Amino acid sequence: MRDSPAATAIVTTQDEAQLYGPDCEPGLSSLLLDIAPLAARIIEAYNLRLAGMPRSRNLLNALSEEERIELKRWQVANLLGLLEPGLTAHGHESMARAVGRRLALLCVSREELAFTKDLLYALIIEHVGRDRHEQALQVLSARMMRDLAWHLTVYQEIYAQRTRLLLSITRLAWEAGSYVDLIARTAELLVGHPGICACLIGRPGDMKTLCFEALEGVGLEAYLARVHAIRSSHVQSGEPWLGSSPAERAWRSNRIEHCINVATDPDMPIWRGLALEYGFHSIVAVPLASQSGTGPTAMLGLYSNYPGGFSSDDQIAFLKQLQSLLTYAILRLDAQENVVHPVSHRQRRHWADLLKTDALRMHYQPLLDLKTRRIVKVEALARLRDGDRLLSPGDFFPALSSEDFLVLYARGLDQALRQWGVWQRSGLNPDLAVSVNMPADALGDIRYYDATVQALAQNGCPACMLTLEILETDDMSVGVDVFTALERYRALGVTLAEDDLGSGHSSLKRMRELPFDAVKIDRSLVVINDENSADVLHFIFQLTRLGHSLGKDVIVEGVEDEGLLEAVTILGADAIQGYVLTPPLPADEITAWLSAHPTYPGPVRKHSVLGQMARLLIWEECLYLLRDEASVMGRASDVTPPALPFDIIDPGLSRVFMLAAINQGPSSPEYRQIREKLMQALSDRTI
Repeated sequence: MRDSPAATAIVTTQDEAQLYGPDCEPGLSSLLLDIAPLAARIIEAYNLRLAGMPRSRNLLNALSEEERIELKRWQVANLLGLLEPGLTAHGHESMARAVGRRLALLCVSREELAFTKDLLYALIIEHVGRDRHEQALQVLSARMMRDLAWHLTVYQEIYAQRTRLLLSITRLAWEAGSYVDLIARTAELLVGHPGICACLIGRPGDMKTLCFEALEGVGLEAYLARVHAIRSSHVQSGEPWLGSSPAERAWRSNRIEHCINVATDPDMPIWRGLALEYGFHSIVAVPLASQSGTGPTAMLGLYSNYPGGFSSDDQIAFLKQLQSLLTYAILRLDAQENVVHPVSHRQRRHWADLLKTDALRMHYQPLLDLKTRRIVKVEALARLRDGDRLLSPGDFFPALSSEDFLVLYARGLDQALRQWGVWQRSGLNPDLAVSVNMPADALGDIRYYDATVQALAQNGCPACMLTLEILETDDMSVGVDVFTALERYRALGVTLAEDDLGSGHSSLKRMRELPFDAVKIDRSLVVINDENSADVLHFIFQLTRLGHSLGKDVIVEGVEDEGLLEAVTILGADAIQGYVLTPPLPADEITAWLSAHPTYPGPVRKHSVLGQMARLLIWEECLYLLRDEASVMGRASDVTPPALPFDIIDPGLSRVFMLAAINQGPSSPEYRQIREKLMQALSDRTI
């Protein structure tokens, strides 16, 4: 018998009447009567021969005595089942496919399958002879050939499932927008694969212990908790810690490490009974995201309910492909600064559950219109109450999956619009609008649009009173027509704002092409210190001019003091948001604040240092324009700069500065050198 297409074709076209039914029953009954008392001896000899084959020997040697006994019982039952006179074609297929699945997941190689069938048949002949049962033995041989064909079919089906699984993880590696989505979806996909009953992914957390970030599989969480308790008790009692898990070995070696059989692995004595109690018979640990000269940064653990799991050539190749895909994905997300500090699976699940309760609290921060000096809008910002702690987005956002963000958006939007309705009914400010943040990948998920429509309708809020702030990332909605998605929301009537402009995500090309109504300059760009104040103001000025040239309103976030408020007003921004007004407040406190601040007066200090710097920037822009115009007309030497925009300045410094502006121009090194002195004078408040 050979593992070949021709042999398989012959087997599958046998006349079933010759293999099953009344015609073959008498001969099989006689053969079964002779073999039954010898079956255990035949199987014993069979396993002795298997022990001489390298692959089978490795598996048999890894089994415990109890497992060997159980294996032999199973082999005897399978042999006698093949001889059963009343066996039907359907019953045989069911039995053969179940056996084939078990052999595949025990990592018996398909190359040895045909040989083992020949071996078993030869041992049967050796024990009962050919003469008395020639016809029945022919039936048995044909049944065994059909058995082999069904085994190989199951092997091929599992291989095809593995290929589809790798394709799914390949897409995930390219498209996952966050580390949380990557590991959660990967764990879900892997546990659905034959032979994998549990899966975990983790990274080092506090005290350099592995933080389990994604868990899938019945009993795995309870098992890990009990393992941790065992380890802690050893540490506390000062007992030596014997053995090491595959994950510990993989972390040290930076190689894929196997536990072929929990029942006999010498490194598993401490938690052997516990693993077997939960049905974990073999384990593999796969280090991930290793870079040259460093160890792994994450670990994948797979558990099988079969001994020998993950050790066949096919499975080892699968593990290496899986390792490469996940390493690529983690490094890709890490390059986009989306891989965050480890958060345990239990903590993630706890926070995800809290989102569905009243623990989600929206706080509100006002936006000031710099022309009317009125509060025209409040931004709703999510907070999460966890016991005594009130968590900000930086605390719990990294733990959320894409599904969690959908829940957050729908519930947060509904809460904000309900609060808007309360303000409207109280007559607080009929023109007050609300803005809510929406993740970029929402543009590819119609459920966000549906949630928006529903929330507006349920709360009686006109769409024009809602602004959606969208952080437009570099990997924004892979495969999604972003322009069309944004236009859908604009057609609804809501205002669209591009959030965090300049934070490293948004490109000028997308700023020009996408239909945002407003842009928000990220707070990270307006952090001012003694050395960078002029550069910060210059950046704000240029982004403001660019936004206005594209027909968009410009909002500056993170305005912390009156001086910066004066400066951005001078530089032409449309609105500001920041602690200079108030930090984000819960609904009752922001209501009281809004009642006390229907308008916001101009800066108390009309001549702050930052305000003076802003005026100088505009003065320089005027000078550039005058020099460019004079240069075109051929009269560059005739430029007369406008008066300096300062009430008080050192006359000597003023004269030198003006001469440099006239003679060398604002781009010259001489002008820049003198300008630095002027900037220092402004910073030192000597003007």
